[in-house]
Amino acid sequence: MALNQNQYDHMIAYAQRLGITTDQLEQWANTYYLDRIKVDVYYDIIGRLQRLGREREMQAAGIPAPKPGVPLATSRQVEYARDLIARRIRSGDDSGYFSAKGLVQDGRIRTDILARMPRHEISALIDSLRGTY
Repeated sequence: MALNQNQYDHMIAYAQRLGITTDQLEQWANTYYLDRIKVDVYYDIIGRLQRLGREREMQAAGIPAPKPGVPLATSRQVEYARDLIARRIRSGDDSGYFSAKGLVQDGRIRTDILARMPRHEISALIDSLRGTY
């Protein structure tokens, strides 16, 4: 099944927001006819664009991308860190050796960034937020 016009427009607009050219999209799709790609190829490209967007957000937040094979944060670590950051926000306390810069955006705690942190880094963040460093 081929793309509909909305899917095509969405893919092109998403890529443009990330600075990806149509030439790069054509390489990813392995065709010059982006408007004729199959839906599964479209979903692969959208997934690639989403991963690229998350990686750039992490870089902007100063969080290095995890190396392959490095275990990522567990869901319990993410929830605990989120709760500790929320307490910090409520109390106005900004002590500790880790900054929450980049982890809070527009008053919202970025759990997606926390989830992509390596386990040892989120452990250090938790220790800092608890004051047990």
